[in-house]
Amino acid sequence: MRKKSIGYLPGGEHEYMNSALKILGFIQKRNPTREELREWFELSFPSTTSKTSFRTGVSILKNAELIKMAKDVFTLTDSGTKFLQTRNARLVFENLAKNYLGMNEIVRLLREKPRTIDEISSSLNTELRLNWKSTTNWKVRMNWLENLGYVTTEGRDYLLTSSGNRVAKVEGQEAEVPKHKEIVKWIIETGQAHNWVSEREYPLDNYKLDAVWKQNAGSAPLAVFEVHVRGNLYQALVKLKYARGKWNSKLFLVTTEKYLQTAKSLVHNSFPDLAMVLAVLDWKAMNNTRMTTLEYFRKMKGLNLNLYIALRQKSSKTSKRTPEKKKAAAE
Repeated sequence: MRKKSIGYLPGGEHEYMNSALKILGFIQKRNPTREELREWFELSFPSTTSKTSFRTGVSILKNAELIKMAKDVFTLTDSGTKFLQTRNARLVFENLAKNYLGMNEIVRLLREKPRTIDEISSSLNTELRLNWKSTTNWKVRMNWLENLGYVTTEGRDYLLTSSGNRVAKVEGQEAEVPKHKEIVKWIIETGQAHNWVSEREYPLDNYKLDAVWKQNAGSAPLAVFEVHVRGNLYQALVKLKYARGKWNSKLFLVTTEKYLQTAKSLVHNSFPDLAMVLAVLDWKAMNNTRMTTLEYFRKMKGLNLNLYIALRQKSSKTSKRTPEKKKAAAE
């Protein structure tokens, strides 16, 4: 799960990359213990004297996957060695984006148009369902993006540089995301291929669910699917939560690579009760199998029960009930 709190490196708010290279160079040369690195840190960055600053710096570099602790000494990771050699900011950005909430989302947002820090904060707090009262956390992220050379300012607006636009273009490239209705069609066809009653736009009080699988026409849904390629991600999760409460169904959110981490973070922050019963799926993995089997679902992590086995067991138990047993159960 991506972290919310991101800190800074010593040396000044415009010196993050130079400070990172300096620290990595020392670690590569000395493989210091924690105490040795702390002592060197205080000598090399005299304006930084607090233990918190040292811990923050180490934490950032570890979460950026540039350094690691092995046998009580610090060493460089493969990414750290490569960054030290190439000075390629993309290596740092990719690891920060993977481990810290909001980095990818800022780049995607600024690709649309320049925005002020208040606009960034308002938009992404809503999208990620964050409770941040001030813009401080977003300002630290903007500092990092400026240091990486991806963002600059004009007046009160933040905008992407040419390097930032190249990264945003790559981040936004998803092999031709299919239309919502096409993904729903794959889900319906897969359910039908495995003898489930599969229905789209299934009514749930005031909502409509994208797709459901049922054992028979009169039974409650065993699996509920919501497809999100754009629009209101929060509402999709609300519908899934409602379905879980009403039918105790297995839940699936099918989305795109762009929203995959956002969806997982949103589940963690706002729908923790769904974390163990909801699978967040990338449509591309489904597309690779053309949805002809349930193999992808069978391999999904994070589910207490394998969907295929769970559904088949439930179906098997029901089908094995004799008329006498059914009559007895009814009585």
